[in-house]
Amino acid sequence: MVKKREICSRSNRTCCKDLKRHKEGRSLNPNSLLIREKSKECIQMILKARFCTYCIVKIFLPNLSKLLSNDTKEKALQEILKVFNDTGTKPEWLKIYLQELLKRRISKKGLINFEMEIIALNHLIRLNGQNFIDPRSKVNTLESTIKKVTDLYKIAMSIESSEVHRAVAQGYIHILESCIKPKYGLDLEKINEMLIIPLQSSIEKGEDKVAQVAAAHVYYFMVKAAYESEYNEVFKFLYSKYLDTFKAFNIENEDYIDCMSYLIQNGGIKPAAEFIGSLIRKCLKVLNSKDVHNPKAKTSACYLLFLLARKLHEVGDIIFEPFGYTVLSKLDSLRFGKNLKLKNEAIKAYDEWKSLENCSRSNSIDLKHFDYDDLQ
Repeated sequence: MVKKREICSRSNRTCCKDLKRHKEGRSLNPNSLLIREKSKECIQMILKARFCTYCIVKIFLPNLSKLLSNDTKEKALQEILKVFNDTGTKPEWLKIYLQELLKRRISKKGLINFEMEIIALNHLIRLNGQNFIDPRSKVNTLESTIKKVTDLYKIAMSIESSEVHRAVAQGYIHILESCIKPKYGLDLEKINEMLIIPLQSSIEKGEDKVAQVAAAHVYYFMVKAAYESEYNEVFKFLYSKYLDTFKAFNIENEDYIDCMSYLIQNGGIKPAAEFIGSLIRKCLKVLNSKDVHNPKAKTSACYLLFLLARKLHEVGDIIFEPFGYTVLSKLDSLRFGKNLKLKNEAIKAYDEWKSLENCSRSNSIDLKHFDYDDLQ
């Protein structure tokens, strides 16, 4: 077997002989052409290996450490993304990055500016797409790698940082659009297994309130992305999955409530027909709670009440009789509050429920003969 150094050395000698043959007008040695081609391949392999080593040692690892500093994190992130653009689809890059990320998150220090590392990881997801497979894994599948990533995201969601939560939300979208969709299409079973179950787990366990709120934010982000991208079946699926979670768990946070409002506003009220009473009770609980000091959550609850009243205008007495006067009483008290946004939203909701009351008096509808298919 010919060694690489021997090939290079013989190639140089052969090139000189070929030049001499060419000058003398003689035909070239056929074997020299093969040696030259092998030599080129050898040189390319050496240069490629040197370039990868240089990128890892001189660019990637030093800049990864610089992500910890607020003064250097932006520039360091750009350098890392630049390297990924050049070599990010190579398995060795994915292997090294995941290895470093897992190692750094063990200590609290490793969680400083964690959003930068999440952004870099998201970039790798986009670059690799359905080939986003961890070379270190014994089970080399897309699912196993996504599981590792969502575990990382779960840790990130426990950090009280809106920047980190936004980065995680963006990562979920990248997984859906760059990994799952190209390989499986918009397969609801795969989406549920790889994305929705991890999110619902964070919401439903409630062990970590910060992670619970962050998971609601990420879910809301996914719902908007599905609607805007016209993934209609995915949107309907997310709607149905969220209803059970919203009914069962108490999360007094604006994203948690706004997600429900967005689903009703863009998906209609028909899927939520059986849950209307629960939705109203949930809103009233937030508005009456003395523990909710965040006016944004109460503002979101007022908007959801406004939306429900508007959507249910044609079936006023069905929903107004059990809840209407309680809702009006609460909204009336909020109309004179100090917070301007909350006050304005309460006024809008109050007017809509007042109109619903008038509608219920003038149009009596028999619940037994009402068809929920009429709801839009």
